[in-house]
Amino acid sequence: MAPTVGVSSRNDQAGSKLMQLPQEIRDEIYARVFCSTRFAFGKRAISRIGRNQLVSAHRGRALGLLRSCRRVREEIGDDWLSQVLFHFEDPESMLQKLANVPGRVRGQIRHLRVSGLPLMLSFEDDDVYYRTAQALKLLPGLNLDVLTVLGDRTPDVSYQTLDMLIRHSNGWKELRFISHNSEILGYKDDMMYFGPNDPMTDLYLRQPQPSGWQHALEQRDGPASKPSVTIFRSKEANRSCAILRPDRRTVFSQAFGAGQDRRSYGKTKDEALMRPGEREKEILVIVKRGADIDYCERGGPSFLPVGDIREDFSCETWREVKDAQDELHHYSDDPFDDEDDVYGSSDPILVDKYSHVDEYTWPPLHFEREGMRF
Repeated sequence: MAPTVGVSSRNDQAGSKLMQLPQEIRDEIYARVFCSTRFAFGKRAISRIGRNQLVSAHRGRALGLLRSCRRVREEIGDDWLSQVLFHFEDPESMLQKLANVPGRVRGQIRHLRVSGLPLMLSFEDDDVYYRTAQALKLLPGLNLDVLTVLGDRTPDVSYQTLDMLIRHSNGWKELRFISHNSEILGYKDDMMYFGPNDPMTDLYLRQPQPSGWQHALEQRDGPASKPSVTIFRSKEANRSCAILRPDRRTVFSQAFGAGQDRRSYGKTKDEALMRPGEREKEILVIVKRGADIDYCERGGPSFLPVGDIREDFSCETWREVKDAQDELHHYSDDPFDDEDDVYGSSDPILVDKYSHVDEYTWPPLHFEREGMRF
């Protein structure tokens, strides 16, 4: 008998062993695939002049599941956005991807990792370097469970980046900031004193932590909401990713010495942290916003008190900022699925391999002592 006209002949995969499983088991399978997947974007510096375009090792597996059949795609829906880890090798690649997606999509992302490198933008004949907190203002609707930032190789820049995130940024419930060594909490601020009204004064002056950051967070969220800042230090030197293991780290804290104030403290090197064998130990700072705090990045007309990209460029969006620099950029309709930026690039391709999504790789330049402050 011929099929009835108007009745769908879609194959519901009734004979599939996967589809014979209960729905909750299938959901668990989907979640395990996506929770073990990260999408990597950007270019990794492998030398002073060499940069490799990153390609995710397991991206095809995850996208293949979405393309396997219509029923699987419908069952997964947009849940995968909240399960995968989006990794960005630099802040510009983060903005190129996430500023171009609809706010509805951006708001469903829950796990994001980005390099704490400064974002360089050009003003006529001058280059200006913006920190991660300033870049996040161009991603309204961001509502992350966890934001991970891999610190800059220059300790004072890395410290200021973290300080601004704690004091001014939104879009995350929990912040994990990782430094490749302990110098971020031990460097001596050697900036000249320009006077109390000069914006360069105390720009990189550090203070004992985590008490300083804890106080700043309580001022934002209120002590009753119980926000927290905890610092961990690796037990081992130069063991990348060891800081992520609870058995390989210890809780760390600092305090003023006898007769010290904020200025004398920040102008003095921490000898215990900076000596060989100790300096090379990684630092992990975990910051948790207070309970019931609205941490979504709202954007809007209010500007950051420390320099806002939108105010500086008189623009509202990343696209407008880039247009203001007279640069042409391609924006795809599906920024998580296009390969134009990878296979159309003249840079060598580097496969982002990992056994766990939270693993990370420090660029070789991080381990060179000399660095520039931006």
